[in-house]
Amino acid sequence: MIDKPTIIVHGFEVSYEINPETKKRDREVVWVNYSPAHSALLSQTRERVDFMDPSRLKIEHDDENGAKKVAFLRYRWEQIERALKAWREGHEIPVDGTPLAAWQGLNVAQAGVFRALGIKSVEQIAAIFRVPLHMLQVAAPGVQSFASNEENAIEFSVYTLRPIVSKIEDAYTALLPGGAFLKFNMDAILRGDLSARFAAYSTGIQGGFLNLNQINRLEDWPAVDGGDVYRVPLANVAR
Repeated sequence: MIDKPTIIVHGFEVSYEINPETKKRDREVVWVNYSPAHSALLSQTRERVDFMDPSRLKIEHDDENGAKKVAFLRYRWEQIERALKAWREGHEIPVDGTPLAAWQGLNVAQAGVFRALGIKSVEQIAAIFRVPLHMLQVAAPGVQSFASNEENAIEFSVYTLRPIVSKIEDAYTALLPGGAFLKFNMDAILRGDLSARFAAYSTGIQGGFLNLNQINRLEDWPAVDGGDVYRVPLANVAR
């Protein structure tokens, strides 16, 4: 399996070098600034564009590793070449994605801050902060991972909130004495869809390890009289 690199092209720069034919510094050299999509702010790389075209590189690809390397470089080059073409035609980078100017979540000043960091699309912001696109009000096909709102809320909790919450919990727990710890209750966000929850509660009731008031607390419902009693199936009662 070949790992296909997903990169974010931040922009291009031009410099000039000595032209052997004219003996003048008039040969154009184009440089690209890019970074991996998963680390758009921390790992920017600057490379000479004409040295990144795999068709100009001498790479042995008779063995499996060589073939994988060539395929990797070709896929990276496809992304850079597409952005380079758009840049030469005067279009704003990135080629794909929702421009910041088209997003109502930012004002002009805020968009300027992101552009100064090389971030030019809403999709880049979503990738950096690990926020699902549908929560940024991006109206495009397929932006929701799941059909139900409950499942999308679970995705947001697990992949966006949980990493942040864990760091806060660890930081405050380190300050607490005597083995005390801080833990945020995220049960309300992590609830599954209605049918899945009720099916689980039914299993708990019938299995004798949940009672009605425990379920009521999980659902933020008031306690009921006699709700602390566990129901034991007759099959488990000794006769």
